[in-house]
Amino acid sequence: MGVLYLLSEGSCARNIFELMEQRIPIFYIDGRGKIIGHFVHEKQSATRLLRQLEIFRDMGKQLDLSKEIIAEKISNQRALLKRYEKSVDAEKLERTTKKLKQTADKLSAVKTLEEIRGVEGIASKYYFATFTELLDQSRWKRKERSQHPAKAPVNSLLNYGYAFLGREVRIAVALAGMDARIGFFHANDGRKDSLIFDLMEFFRQPIIDKFVLNLLNKRMIQPEDLSRVRRQKFA
Repeated sequence: MGVLYLLSEGSCARNIFELMEQRIPIFYIDGRGKIIGHFVHEKQSATRLLRQLEIFRDMGKQLDLSKEIIAEKISNQRALLKRYEKSVDAEKLERTTKKLKQTADKLSAVKTLEEIRGVEGIASKYYFATFTELLDQSRWKRKERSQHPAKAPVNSLLNYGYAFLGREVRIAVALAGMDARIGFFHANDGRKDSLIFDLMEFFRQPIIDKFVLNLLNKRMIQPEDLSRVRRQKFA
C-alpha cells in the first residue's frame, strides 16, 4: 500500500479524492516531521476501532497485552546489555541481566495494570543504571535518565530518537486504521496517545538505544558537537 506525504497546501482536491478512492492514506506533516493530520479509508478505520474498543473493555485482555508489551521490553533490555559483555564489566552486566530476568518473571503473578507499571519501572531503573557502563565515561557523563527536559547529552539524544520513533509508529497505526488514543498499558487519560506509547515499547532498545550507543561509541558524535540551551523565563 502506497503512502503520500503532503508537505504543502498546494495539492489539488481532485488528486486527494482519487487517492482516497484507491484507499491510499494521506499524511500532512510539517517541516519538523510532525504529523498534523491524515486521511485514511473510513471502513478500515471503523473496523479496527470497534476491535480496539472490544479489547479495551475487556480487562483480562488489557492485562495480557500489557504483560506482553513489558515482557518484550525487558527482553530487549537484556539483549542489548548482553551485546556488550565482551567490552565492559561482564560481571556487572550479568548481575543486571539476572535482575531483569527476575523482574520479568514477576509479571506472571501480577493482576493489575498498576502492578505491571511497577514491574516496568523497576526494570527500567536496573537497565538505565547499567546503561552508563556501555559508554566511555571519560567523554560521556550520564548519571540518571531524565526526559523533560533532558539533563545530559545522552538523554537528549535518546529523547530525540524516541521522538522519531514515535512518528514512525504513529504512521503505522494510522495505516492500520487504528485509533492512537486507545491503548492498553499507558494511561488512557486524553493527555497523550496511549497506543503510540504502547507500541513504542517494542522498539526503544533494539532501534533507538542501540543506534545512540553506536553513534557515541564509534565517535560519530562528540560531546563538543552538542550545546546546552538555557531555558529563559519570561514575565
